[in-house]
Amino acid sequence: MITRMSRINKTKYTILGMLAIRPMSGYEMQSMIKKTIANFWSESAGQIYPNLAKSLKEKLITAEDDSYNGKRKSKIYSLTEKGLKVLQDWLPKPAERHQVRDELLLKLFFGKNLSCEQYEKLIHKRKQSTEEKLEFLNSIKKHLQKEHKNEEDPPYWLITIDHGLHMAKAELEWCSEVLKNIKNK
Repeated sequence: MITRMSRINKTKYTILGMLAIRPMSGYEMQSMIKKTIANFWSESAGQIYPNLAKSLKEKLITAEDDSYNGKRKSKIYSLTEKGLKVLQDWLPKPAERHQVRDELLLKLFFGKNLSCEQYEKLIHKRKQSTEEKLEFLNSIKKHLQKEHKNEEDPPYWLITIDHGLHMAKAELEWCSEVLKNIKNK
């Protein structure tokens, strides 16, 4: 019999971590996630907002109404001491490794059903998107090194950017090898 471990809600910790950087609205949080951790982690609005509400009930965060240019009101969320403690308790725990779901690899696995041209086209498309990702990560790295060099968080952020850079370079090397092997068939 296989027993399942209960899954821990990582969105809660993403929210707490973001608010440990600075107070922000849910919209700002989504934007910051896209600009910082999207290389290795994603959170949708459908995950963020319900978890903000839950974290408010648990008193891990607070919210203040903020009038936005006199138009609509948004909530600015801040981390509480309790929320910081929950984040600090979670951070040193061993991280779960998640199963990779890569549609390209699935298609390549069944590649005998593709023509050589179709196979090549899939690899070229991945290579192109990986080159774009590499360019994007390099621009983020340069920005962090230039604009945030005297701040406390960026050295930690750069570690995750460097991981993404290494992974992208390895994927480009893999794409080149696959394309070379296809031509030799």
